[in-house]
Amino acid sequence: MILLSHVITALAGALRVSSCLLLLSGLSAKTAPKEPAGRARPILFCTLAAFVLCLILGYLPVPPMLPAAAEAACILFCACPGWKIPLRLSLFFALFGEIAFYLWTAISTYGLAALFQSHQFLLDHTLRGSLATLLPACLSFTGLMAASLLWPKAKERGYRILTGLFILTLFAAVQLRSLTPFHPDEEACNTYVYLAALLLICLLVYQLRHQYETEHELAQLKDLQAEMIRREYGSLRDAYSMNARLFHDFRNHLGALRNLMQSGQYDKARQYVDDLAGPASFSIKRRTGDDTIDYLIGSKEETAASYEIRFDAEVEFPQNAPFRSADLCSILGNLLDNAIEAAKKVPDASGRFIRLTIRRVNLMIMIRVENSFTEALLYEKGTLRTTKKGGGMHGLGIGSARAAAEKYDGTLQTSAEGNIFRAVATLSIQGQKTTV
Repeated sequence: MILLSHVITALAGALRVSSCLLLLSGLSAKTAPKEPAGRARPILFCTLAAFVLCLILGYLPVPPMLPAAAEAACILFCACPGWKIPLRLSLFFALFGEIAFYLWTAISTYGLAALFQSHQFLLDHTLRGSLATLLPACLSFTGLMAASLLWPKAKERGYRILTGLFILTLFAAVQLRSLTPFHPDEEACNTYVYLAALLLICLLVYQLRHQYETEHELAQLKDLQAEMIRREYGSLRDAYSMNARLFHDFRNHLGALRNLMQSGQYDKARQYVDDLAGPASFSIKRRTGDDTIDYLIGSKEETAASYEIRFDAEVEFPQNAPFRSADLCSILGNLLDNAIEAAKKVPDASGRFIRLTIRRVNLMIMIRVENSFTEALLYEKGTLRTTKKGGGMHGLGIGSARAAAEKYDGTLQTSAEGNIFRAVATLSIQGQKTTV
């Protein structure tokens, strides 16, 4: 019988440790592991450790506070090194968890003694006394497990639940002095009432501290958001400034070229263009029948070759297609520029490639560019974002190509599969929206 009472008392201590750890993991979701396995293994280990320690200490002539200290040590061991929960918070739960169970055990023992009119519930090493000690630990553990499994909003309302529970504890502590014939003495009753009031005050302090930390995090997030907005505004301002300079220079270059061509100085105009873009050192292959598009493909092919990028082109372009060369250049140029920029970053030269496909499908022209890549793609609200550093003109290529495609009732879609990025533009032969 004595052995059974010691086992039950040790089991009560183990359940107290499990209850405190369950509550701590629920209220400290930011630091405690979110997956069930990450919480269950440490709780199970510390529960078994508490059971063994309480069972051993039950046979030794030790002070009554030593088993409680062993239980608190098990809680701290799981919370601090295991879950990386701050020491102050872990110590708070360990200390006041033991105080709460001390009060509930006292209420349980005196309440059962008065209910069954038996002083055996007040003796520690009797079977009834051990069961009275086990009752609050078993109820708390069962309630926490049921709440976590059956009540999804239990964590959100944990503070209200604990507040109501501690108010009931205070009320029960006050009523202990009225139990007959078994009740604690006046000094013990006052101690129980003071401890119950202390639990309520500590819970209020914890809630205020938690609210302060939450508001502090929100303030930090707002500061970070304001800093990001300032950075984005600076990048946008730089982009507008660069666009203004480029547009100004572009108008000047066009004015100079127009003047040379109007005066019949075509050789000087050609030389002017060569000075701006650099002379072509490659032979133009006839792929589309459009000199501008053929030149663009040839120049991008040579650029790809300089980065050891394999360039394959399969072009079936219909003659007399109703597309402006400027729009086709905008689509092809931007897509090929992005492909070259991504493919040249592949570490292994044998893995760098670009595949260009242009063909007619019924009344549509399909332009597909595939390339290898290594960097992670960035999307924002379903739109591909640039991975280049800084502001300026970065990220404008895809948008310019999409705008050009939409002039002909077309679309531009991007996708990635493995290490292959794919951009597909479709243009309607009969769907031109504007002719300017």
